[in-house]
Amino acid sequence: GAKFKDWRLPTKRELNLMSIVYRNGNGASLNRTDYWSSTENSNTNAWVQYTGGGGAYHYDKTATFAVRAVRAF
Repeated sequence: GAKFKDWRLPTKRELNLMSIVYRNGNGASLNRTDYWSSTENSNTNAWVQYTGGGGAYHYDKTATFAVRAVRAF
């Protein structure tokens, strides 16, 4: 991935779609965990997607969650 410069965090909507694909048994290469999105809820909160159950919630940006980078296309 080092030769590419277009990596970014997925939006809340993109993470939700990836979570649906993952839960349907298709290869999204995700774990059953919480992932940060790039979508902010406020200056101090951003949206997090739980891939195990599909829920999304906003959380304080100082919290530690997994990230799943995607490339622009």
